[in-house]
Amino acid sequence: MRRGIDALTQYITDNLHQPWQQGAAFVFCNKSHSRLKVLRWDRHGVWLCLRRLHQGHFIWPKQGDIAWVLSPA
Repeated sequence: MRRGIDALTQYITDNLHQPWQQGAAFVFCNKSHSRLKVLRWDRHGVWLCLRRLHQGHFIWPKQGDIAWVLSPA
């Protein structure tokens, strides 16, 4: 969770082999699933958002799931 915008974008292109595209969002989670970072590209630049839970944890995909498609709903 120490990576910033530059390191995360480099990780996406080098390791995930995913192209940047309009509306794409990449979500990263810490080991305890209590923090999320969302990296999103729009036409003006890159957004990096952080969310931390004080109780509980985020539900995360099973190992082997590389990508999800999210809808506005």
